[in-house]
Amino acid sequence: MPEYRRLLLSYVVNELGDAIAIVALAVLVFDRTGDALATTALFIAAKFLPALLSPALVARVDQLAPRRSLPAIYVVEALVFVALTVVADDAYALAAVLGLALVDGTLALAGRGLARGAVATVLAPHGLLREGNAIMNVGFGVALVAGTGLGGAIVSALGVQAGLIIDAASFAVIAAVVAGLRTPAAGHGEPE
Repeated sequence: MPEYRRLLLSYVVNELGDAIAIVALAVLVFDRTGDALATTALFIAAKFLPALLSPALVARVDQLAPRRSLPAIYVVEALVFVALTVVADDAYALAAVLGLALVDGTLALAGRGLARGAVATVLAPHGLLREGNAIMNVGFGVALVAGTGLGGAIVSALGVQAGLIIDAASFAVIAAVVAGLRTPAAGHGEPE
């Protein structure tokens, strides 16, 4: 099922890139501030607050076909990481890093939710939803662990900006992977 493979790849690469990025951003914030509270604020902005905001975004875009919504989300994420790369250089400002991390975290959660919804529309008619979700869960777990380790290695060897650039590139790649998916929109009729 080529549509499922594309969605699985985007889901796994999304998490891999996010894991690399959070390591790079944590190192950036701590190096620049020397403050554990500033690093804590990063995790709140990147991981906690998006859980409150992303459902509203998903509710707005789940009526669109995934071939449009997912690439758009991933392109914006790539642009956010390009902006973070600029901010990580000479234009460093903690508020800008936290704001961009909040935007990215919200988009990342929304992208994962929309990808899961698209997987359901692809696999449910074939009775393969349980198996497909199991594979996605394993891929997510492996990407999280591997991405965190890889993020540490990249930042250690190449620097924070390299980690952020790699993440931006990963989102550009997965935007291309999911562009043109042949899956229907998850929602039908008028938004509620």
